[in-house]
Amino acid sequence: MVPAKFGAVNILPPTLDTLQRRTYEKIRSNVYRIIGRWLSAELTAEIFQFALTAEEIPAGPRIIIPAVHKDDKEIT
Repeated sequence: MVPAKFGAVNILPPTLDTLQRRTYEKIRSNVYRIIGRWLSAELTAEIFQFALTAEEIPAGPRIIIPAVHKDDKEIT
């Protein structure tokens, strides 16, 4: 793989970030749409966390955080 400073662009991290964010939001909207009206907010949040765990999605909406080297620009 050619380092980014030589002109190569790595599109994998932004693609993974987009997919993970959309999956997180889709699971959240489905859980709240289906059970949000009948259960309390605390139970709905617990079921949402359980659904994230079952689907092996990280609990935060962002898993890829760009690294920054002290002498260089952003590295992704």
